[in-house]
Amino acid sequence: MASGRTVRCLVWLLVTACAQMQTAHSQSIPSQGRVPMVLQGVHPVVEVRVKDETLRMVVDTGADQNVISAKAAAKLGLVPSSQTLPGRGAAGAFSAVPWVHLDTVAIGDVQLREQIAFIVPLPEEANADGVLGIPLFKDFVVTLDYAAGKLELEAPKRFRPAARLEALPLHLEAGKIFVKASAAGVDGWYSLDTGAGNAVTMFTPTVERAHLRGSFGAALSMVTGISPGGYTRGELVRVPEVRIGPHRFERVIVELSLADQGYFAHPLPDTQGNLGGELWRRFSMTIDLPSRRLYLRPNTLFAQPFAATRSGLVAQREADSFKVIDVVAATPAAGAGLIVGDSIVAIDGREASTWTQSAFRDLLGGAPGTSIAFDVVGKDGRKRDVSLVLKDLL
Repeated sequence: MASGRTVRCLVWLLVTACAQMQTAHSQSIPSQGRVPMVLQGVHPVVEVRVKDETLRMVVDTGADQNVISAKAAAKLGLVPSSQTLPGRGAAGAFSAVPWVHLDTVAIGDVQLREQIAFIVPLPEEANADGVLGIPLFKDFVVTLDYAAGKLELEAPKRFRPAARLEALPLHLEAGKIFVKASAAGVDGWYSLDTGAGNAVTMFTPTVERAHLRGSFGAALSMVTGISPGGYTRGELVRVPEVRIGPHRFERVIVELSLADQGYFAHPLPDTQGNLGGELWRRFSMTIDLPSRRLYLRPNTLFAQPFAATRSGLVAQREADSFKVIDVVAATPAAGAGLIVGDSIVAIDGREASTWTQSAFRDLLGGAPGTSIAFDVVGKDGRKRDVSLVLKDLL
């Protein structure tokens, strides 16, 4: 069954808070462990223990540092540093970032000691207390088994790859993991980013250099996500294939970035794009960063078709409603009269406060022909009823 997961708000993308800050980290016995992993949309989330408190953390290979929300830091009684460092996300720079020290982060039976976590605002829709970034992958061989819902950690010296799995080379630079792939006919190094919600984003310089705009027929120009630094925008197109090692996907939804600042506009040299969770959820993936190797085992989701937005609506949770942040022209949302700034206060007769961001996005990615009713309050305070019918747009 086609899913609406391809086009999602990218909750964090690339949290590049502090590349110049060296994180002190170490592991303790036992040197292997396994914990349940749940998906928040396509983002892998695990529970960790810090100072006898349970926190929900996104496992994000696109984050070069660990992150904690200000609310979680305050709950734990952690004092932010007086010094701050600049940050950069997919869409641009963001305000100075303080950090806190975490004596111990327990992931199941495994403990990470002397961690640093940067206090970065997380959108309400994230439903998480922070992010486990690259420091985790430097200490352990990490397996994210999306279909089975588990995260496995193993000390590099104990790790033995499964037989018959091809080892794909990884490259680490400036806190980013890269793997060789091909998308939209462009071969090269792509960021491996479990914190991105879509399948593929082609960086702006690549799009311009390879003359990709207008090369794939119909395109949807829209807000594609939110990251530290602001919203990202891009053109969504359907490309014939994407390849990662021996694995080939057909008719993939790819974002051609429109960013003019931030990481998507100014990536590292010789890098082409970003590979996100809509690809990775189709595997059990083992990241052996100490040996610079990636192992991919397709799961039952591997052949699932890639679906684009069927509504043309992008909305973000704000208090007890969903604020409309983009409406794509000539789509069901535009035809229904929704406009940027509207607040959706009820969905199919249920108050918006009872809907999670993931459930709302899943509804918008439903089967063509699905009718959805909204109660809407405009910027002028007037209430109105709105309905739309989903349809394939790409």
